[in-house]
Amino acid sequence: MRRYASFIGTSNQKDLLTDPSGSRRFICVEVTAPINTNVTINYRQLYAEALHAISKGERYWFDDADEAILRESNKEFEQMSSIEQLFHCYFHSPEEGEESEYLSPMQILEYLHTKAREIKLTGSSANTFGRTLRKLELEHKKTNKGVVYRVVRM
Repeated sequence: MRRYASFIGTSNQKDLLTDPSGSRRFICVEVTAPINTNVTINYRQLYAEALHAISKGERYWFDDADEAILRESNKEFEQMSSIEQLFHCYFHSPEEGEESEYLSPMQILEYLHTKAREIKLTGSSANTFGRTLRKLELEHKKTNKGVVYRVVRM
Protein backbone atom coordinates (compact mmCIF):
# COMPACT_ATOMS: atom_id res chain seq x y z
CA MET A 1 0.00 0.00 0.00
CA ARG A 2 1.56 3.27 -1.08
CA ARG A 3 1.89 5.94 1.60
CA TYR A 4 3.36 9.37 1.36
CA ALA A 5 5.20 10.42 4.43
CA SER A 6 6.57 12.88 6.53
CA PHE A 7 8.89 15.62 7.13
CA ILE A 8 10.84 16.66 10.16
CA GLY A 9 10.70 20.23 11.37
CA THR A 10 11.78 22.33 14.26
CA SER A 11 10.24 25.29 16.00
CA ASN A 12 11.28 27.72 18.67
CA GLN A 13 7.68 27.73 19.93
CA LYS A 14 6.15 24.85 21.81
CA ASP A 15 2.52 25.65 20.95
CA LEU A 16 2.66 24.84 17.25
CA LEU A 17 -0.34 22.54 16.72
CA THR A 18 -3.52 24.36 15.77
CA ASP A 19 -5.89 21.50 14.94
CA PRO A 20 -6.46 18.95 17.72
CA SER A 21 -8.36 16.65 15.36
CA GLY A 22 -5.36 16.56 13.00
CA SER A 23 -2.74 16.34 15.71
CA ARG A 24 -2.64 12.56 15.37
CA ARG A 25 -0.63 13.16 12.20
CA PHE A 26 2.23 14.64 14.21
CA ILE A 27 4.67 13.16 16.66
CA CYS A 28 5.96 16.07 18.71
CA VAL A 29 9.10 15.73 20.76
CA GLU A 30 10.76 18.34 22.92
CA VAL A 31 14.52 18.18 22.50
CA THR A 32 16.11 18.73 25.90
CA ALA A 33 19.76 18.04 25.12
CA PRO A 34 22.13 18.15 22.14
CA ILE A 35 21.53 15.46 19.52
CA ASN A 36 24.47 13.18 18.81
CA THR A 37 25.04 13.47 15.07
CA ASN A 38 28.27 11.42 15.10
CA VAL A 39 26.34 8.18 14.64
CA THR A 40 26.19 6.54 11.22
CA ILE A 41 22.81 5.04 10.42
CA ASN A 42 22.80 1.95 8.22
CA TYR A 43 19.74 2.86 6.12
CA ARG A 44 19.91 -0.29 3.98
CA GLN A 45 19.65 -2.41 7.12
CA LEU A 46 16.96 -0.19 8.61
CA TYR A 47 14.77 -0.43 5.48
CA ALA A 48 15.44 -4.18 5.18
CA GLU A 49 14.22 -4.70 8.74
CA ALA A 50 11.14 -2.54 8.09
CA LEU A 51 10.25 -4.42 4.90
CA HIS A 52 10.77 -7.76 6.63
CA ALA A 53 8.47 -6.76 9.50
CA ILE A 54 5.76 -5.54 7.09
CA SER A 55 6.01 -8.72 4.97
CA LYS A 56 5.46 -10.76 8.17
CA GLY A 57 2.26 -8.84 8.90
CA GLU A 58 3.60 -6.34 11.43
CA ARG A 59 1.13 -3.50 11.91
CA TYR A 60 2.52 -0.27 10.44
CA TRP A 61 -0.45 2.04 11.11
CA PHE A 62 -1.83 3.62 14.27
CA ASP A 63 -4.93 2.04 15.74
CA ASP A 64 -7.43 3.97 17.87
CA ALA A 65 -5.49 3.32 21.07
CA ASP A 66 -2.24 4.56 19.48
CA GLU A 67 -4.00 7.69 18.21
CA ALA A 68 -5.43 8.40 21.68
CA ILE A 69 -1.95 8.14 23.20
CA LEU A 70 -0.53 10.41 20.50
CA ARG A 71 -3.27 13.02 20.96
CA GLU A 72 -2.66 12.99 24.72
CA SER A 73 1.11 13.41 24.37
CA ASN A 74 0.63 16.20 21.80
CA LYS A 75 -1.65 18.26 24.08
CA GLU A 76 1.29 20.20 25.47
CA PHE A 77 2.16 21.31 21.91
CA GLU A 78 -1.33 22.63 21.03
CA GLN A 79 -2.19 26.29 20.71
CA MET A 80 -5.07 27.55 22.78
CA SER A 81 -7.50 29.47 20.58
CA SER A 82 -8.65 32.91 21.64
CA ILE A 83 -12.21 31.63 22.14
CA GLU A 84 -10.89 28.85 24.40
CA GLN A 85 -8.89 31.39 26.40
CA LEU A 86 -12.00 33.53 26.74
CA PHE A 87 -14.01 30.49 27.85
CA HIS A 88 -11.49 29.91 30.67
CA CYS A 89 -11.91 33.53 31.79
CA TYR A 90 -15.64 33.11 32.42
CA PHE A 91 -16.34 29.38 32.90
CA HIS A 92 -14.81 26.30 34.46
CA SER A 93 -15.64 22.67 34.94
CA PRO A 94 -17.46 22.07 38.24
CA GLU A 95 -15.74 20.59 41.25
CA GLU A 96 -17.42 17.85 43.28
CA GLY A 97 -20.69 19.23 44.75
CA GLU A 98 -20.30 22.64 43.09
CA GLU A 99 -23.48 24.16 41.68
CA SER A 100 -23.42 24.14 37.89
CA GLU A 101 -25.61 24.39 34.82
CA TYR A 102 -25.86 22.64 31.47
CA LEU A 103 -25.44 24.99 28.50
CA SER A 104 -25.24 24.45 24.76
CA PRO A 105 -22.22 25.73 22.81
CA MET A 106 -24.41 28.54 21.42
CA GLN A 107 -25.59 29.56 24.90
CA ILE A 108 -21.99 29.74 26.09
CA LEU A 109 -21.02 31.71 22.97
CA GLU A 110 -23.93 34.13 23.55
CA TYR A 111 -22.66 34.74 27.07
CA LEU A 112 -19.08 35.23 25.87
CA HIS A 113 -20.43 37.60 23.20
CA THR A 114 -21.70 39.87 25.99
CA LYS A 115 -18.12 40.03 27.28
CA ALA A 116 -16.38 40.29 23.89
CA ARG A 117 -18.58 41.64 21.07
CA GLU A 118 -16.18 40.47 18.32
CA ILE A 119 -17.25 36.85 18.86
CA LYS A 120 -19.34 35.67 15.91
CA LEU A 121 -22.62 33.96 16.70
CA THR A 122 -23.22 31.62 13.75
CA GLY A 123 -24.13 27.97 13.42
CA SER A 124 -20.65 27.14 12.18
CA SER A 125 -18.98 29.02 15.05
CA ALA A 126 -21.16 27.05 17.49
CA ASN A 127 -20.14 23.76 15.83
CA THR A 128 -16.46 24.71 15.93
CA PHE A 129 -16.81 25.80 19.55
CA GLY A 130 -18.54 22.50 20.36
CA ARG A 131 -15.38 20.68 19.21
CA THR A 132 -13.37 22.94 21.53
CA LEU A 133 -15.65 22.04 24.45
CA ARG A 134 -15.28 18.31 23.68
CA LYS A 135 -11.50 18.74 23.64
CA LEU A 136 -11.72 20.24 27.14
CA GLU A 137 -13.37 16.99 28.27
CA LEU A 138 -16.25 18.77 30.00
CA GLU A 139 -19.07 16.63 31.31
CA HIS A 140 -21.82 16.67 28.68
CA LYS A 141 -25.06 15.01 27.75
CA LYS A 142 -27.28 14.75 24.69
CA THR A 143 -30.70 16.29 24.92
CA ASN A 144 -33.54 16.76 22.45
CA LYS A 145 -32.06 20.24 21.82
CA GLY A 146 -28.52 18.96 21.18
CA VAL A 147 -25.42 18.44 23.29
CA VAL A 148 -25.11 20.51 26.47
CA TYR A 149 -22.04 20.93 28.69
CA ARG A 150 -21.87 21.16 32.46
CA VAL A 151 -20.15 24.40 33.43
CA VAL A 152 -19.83 26.96 36.20
CA ARG A 153 -19.89 30.68 35.48
CA MET A 154 -17.20 32.60 37.31
